[in-house]
Amino acid sequence: EVEERSTQGDSTNLFDHDDAVWSVDWSSTGLQIASGSIDGTVRIWDAASGNQLQVITTGVTSTVAWSPDGTKLAYNTASGAITIIPAPDIPTPTPAFTATLSAPTATQMPTSTANYLP
Repeated sequence: EVEERSTQGDSTNLFDHDDAVWSVDWSSTGLQIASGSIDGTVRIWDAASGNQLQVITTGVTSTVAWSPDGTKLAYNTASGAITIIPAPDIPTPTPAFTATLSAPTATQMPTSTANYLP
């Protein structure tokens, strides 16, 4: 369940993942929500309606993060891969960047003052 605090508690339930959701991130534009799950998918949702816009088959995903300007979405997988896709390509995602890390990593989330995504 995602609750919009600015509207005094209106909420939207986002269904369709088949297993636990490990990460949710709201785009800075306020238009989309991304969720990553151990069901092997990243899902993009319309924030206003709660409608699912896209399913990306990724493998187990523990982190999703929008870039601060809302133009890119990054997600990682259990294999150590980090993929960044441009937001305009979300209907048919084409990776803008993929990296495979050889050691465990901690989650790094972008902020409005520091841009961690290219």
